[in-house]
Amino acid sequence: MKKTVKKGVVTLIAFLLSLFGLAVLWCLRTWQRLSMDELIFELSAPLRGTGSDMIIRFILNCLLPAVIITAGASFFVFYKKKSQVLKWWLVLSGIVAISSTIVLASRLNAYEYLVNMGEESTFIEDNYVNPEDVKITFPEKKRNLIYIFLESMEMTYSDIEDGGGFKENLIPELTELAKENECFSGDDKLNGGYVTSGTSWTMGGMFAQTSGLPLKINVQGNAMEHEECFFPGIKCIGDVLEKEGYNQELLIGSEAEFGGRQLYFTSHGDYAVHDYNYALNTGIIPPGYQVYWGYEDMKLFEHAKNDLLELSKKDEPFNLTMLTVDTHFPSGYKCELCENRFGDNQYANVMACSSKQVKEFVDWIKEQDFYDNTTIVISGDHTTMNETFCDDIPDGYVRRVYTTFINAAVQKKRKDTIEYSTLDMFPTTLAALGADVKGNRLGLGTNLFSGEKTLIEKYTDDEINNQFARHSVFMEEMSGIAGEEEKKRKRLSPDADIYVSGYDETSGMIVLNVDDIINVDNCGELKATLYDEDMNEIQSADMVLGIDRNYSCDMDISPLSNRKGTIVVEIAGNTPIKLGELAGDLSIQAHESISDYMELLNKKENVAVFLASKGDFINGALEKDLAAFKKIGIDVRFDREEKIGFFAVVDKPSIVYGLEQEQVSYDGVLVGNDVDYHVESRIDGDCSIEIGGEDYALNENGLNCVVYDYELGEVVDTASFNLEYDGTVDIMADVDFKVNESGEAELTLRNASDYDIWNASVQIWDKNSYMNPLIMAMESPDEDMANYVAKVNTGDFDIEDAFVEISCHDTRGMQHRILDWNGNLNLLREKFDDYMAYINSLNDAVILMSVKDDMWLSGDDEVIDTLKEVGLNEFENIADHEAYCAYVTPGEVIEKHDVGAISFDGIDEDMEFAINCAGWDAGYYSSINVGDREYSMGEKGINIAIYDIKRKQMIDHVAYRYVHEGGENKIFIR
Repeated sequence: MKKTVKKGVVTLIAFLLSLFGLAVLWCLRTWQRLSMDELIFELSAPLRGTGSDMIIRFILNCLLPAVIITAGASFFVFYKKKSQVLKWWLVLSGIVAISSTIVLASRLNAYEYLVNMGEESTFIEDNYVNPEDVKITFPEKKRNLIYIFLESMEMTYSDIEDGGGFKENLIPELTELAKENECFSGDDKLNGGYVTSGTSWTMGGMFAQTSGLPLKINVQGNAMEHEECFFPGIKCIGDVLEKEGYNQELLIGSEAEFGGRQLYFTSHGDYAVHDYNYALNTGIIPPGYQVYWGYEDMKLFEHAKNDLLELSKKDEPFNLTMLTVDTHFPSGYKCELCENRFGDNQYANVMACSSKQVKEFVDWIKEQDFYDNTTIVISGDHTTMNETFCDDIPDGYVRRVYTTFINAAVQKKRKDTIEYSTLDMFPTTLAALGADVKGNRLGLGTNLFSGEKTLIEKYTDDEINNQFARHSVFMEEMSGIAGEEEKKRKRLSPDADIYVSGYDETSGMIVLNVDDIINVDNCGELKATLYDEDMNEIQSADMVLGIDRNYSCDMDISPLSNRKGTIVVEIAGNTPIKLGELAGDLSIQAHESISDYMELLNKKENVAVFLASKGDFINGALEKDLAAFKKIGIDVRFDREEKIGFFAVVDKPSIVYGLEQEQVSYDGVLVGNDVDYHVESRIDGDCSIEIGGEDYALNENGLNCVVYDYELGEVVDTASFNLEYDGTVDIMADVDFKVNESGEAELTLRNASDYDIWNASVQIWDKNSYMNPLIMAMESPDEDMANYVAKVNTGDFDIEDAFVEISCHDTRGMQHRILDWNGNLNLLREKFDDYMAYINSLNDAVILMSVKDDMWLSGDDEVIDTLKEVGLNEFENIADHEAYCAYVTPGEVIEKHDVGAISFDGIDEDMEFAINCAGWDAGYYSSINVGDREYSMGEKGINIAIYDIKRKQMIDHVAYRYVHEGGENKIFIR
């Protein structure tokens, strides 16, 4: 039996080696011009959408022969008992796999590629012109754009007399189009664009022509399908046209997801994608219909005509970008329109057919009313990868892609033949639309209509390719593609906030919560699994979706030794997706904020607490978070105007801490057991918390915490808190909700321009609609993208008890929450006077107010007048840095202010409350406590809590922080 299993394993290995060797040999035959750039990109891009022709060829040339060889060898090994056959088969398959790999590496110049990638080049960065810095002015009447990418189309296919490389012209119609229009030739011959390194395959070519950059990425175990945005750091033609109000569409007969095309065009220009799947779903092609890579070009051009007619009816200009596919190597797809002009040479016949179809399509466009105001650009995406097809072209002929501009709004200035690459298409296309591109350069491209020299004229194509082949930190940063650790840090991979909201020491039960799930298309069912310290499974539980759209479940941690274990949260399915985990002493995980965490630690005995900051951890922190250190005995006042490093060690009775602007560190010995420790914090570097020679700091931006248990003699918990408005707010912006007289409601996000937001969306629901929330994209009505607006149908939910989440992405692809809130939408008021006016209209509302540092507020007439309307008349009399508190009920108003600390407490309608605050000289704090819970935001400014006497519940707590910039701009914080 053991021998049989061993033979089976060896047989499987031999089969895989055979398959691998055959696959490599097939690749070498099929992709004779495959480059390392393309290989690297395609390994990172989703495989979905690969043409059926390619799949069939792989099966016939690789999989089927490997299966036949395996079946034959297995017959002799298992039936005829010829064990030697297995050994020889294993050796031969190994030799084939290794030798074919060596040949592939040689063909790809893999060694040279690796050497080049080890050398840094700043060539791209040095020559790059950022479109963000270029003034681009469009004419008052904007022209439409039709951009046709022709798969593998070269000027080479024309005859030698017309500038091509063939004796007989394969593309006569395209040749005439180029000669009659503009291909930037100085004579009567065709002229096309050079294909540089990083632009020699479809996505590389489309990327180059629309962004002016080669497509260079580094694969670090990632796939493009996991990215949130394709090169979020760049501005492309789609971004430019979107800003100018163009309706944009990408039309292709294959699956757009293949090669990252859908991600790129939706990320840069919000193109409507009409691909093979769209055609299936809308009935353009019959159910199950598929030929070659999707559907043929003859149908694509008919589809394009219908779409152009629809786009032309709209008031806005349009950009229809389309990609053909019939001419894809190795031999193309011969449709029913193709003739046998070139006998058995199918690829030549397909090229000729494509030429004819394009000419007929252009002729149709010229007959339409919209043509006079429309520019047509036709370009090959890259030169063909069918190397043998061009075997007979003359020596020294330089192959270039086919290019022509039809009905451009500008004439070229140069009379000579311009040498250019596909990188130049970006600014040239904008110029063809009549746009004035200041400086005539975008990306690495030059406006060919201008008199400027192109990059390929300044340098040789060999030099450019050599520089493009080298590593570029600049391109790496622009790509936004990160390694797994970087993705985790930037929250680009599937992720969630996982926390414990309660712990019952008697029963050993905790309440586990999961919120803010991102980078997951379909969440489905969530499962939480509890493991002990040795990762043995203890318990598994299905998590339940609550009306706040957060998941929760109860877990019993009593079986754990010393409460230490790990909880892993996954999206259930055939291939579970991990969202995150909690590890350590699970009894002290019951916190949602650093304030809760410090309160838990304060209750723990026989523990030492270590803190070390990384980065500028206080500048964007909430005051209540900075005040949390006092709960464990650290009485420190932070100057928020400075960047500081901070450490603290709470090893009672010893408490030490330090603050420095650059770097701060401390070496000590634990009080209880003489274990050495070292803590260190750097503004622009790593932090460290070493105990007994081992570093336990998570080393994440913000505040890093380590808890050491004396009784166990070991670290029981590590945590980190990014205090940049962590919890309810990641980005500071104003949110405003208003209903006009006609009943239309708008939710507005304001003053978000400092964060380079490229999109924002909102979800709204109530307790009856939490399974199906209202999800809306927020539109930006202004050019600087500072404000976003969503029109809300208030009839879809209970406006006075709604849940609201606003999120966005920045230009780096990072996702942020701007608001996560439940309550009366009318309380979301940007302006202080609007907020107070609404509160004053509520008959059963109690206002509890505590001011922290009034230094600007008391001199503001608008603030004073607003407070007087609710009966607060003493506010204008308080001096700089005094403490102030107020208590307002429908029948009573109480105000206090003093240079020292003041307090006010009582019980009103079963509501037990206490307001405490102090001016600068007496400790500088703010507290509004109701029912033993803190509601003050602790912010510099006016901290407010609103209690509903009738409902007997807190309905809102907020801070209006006064930002003194020219005496204007108050920001509210929730």
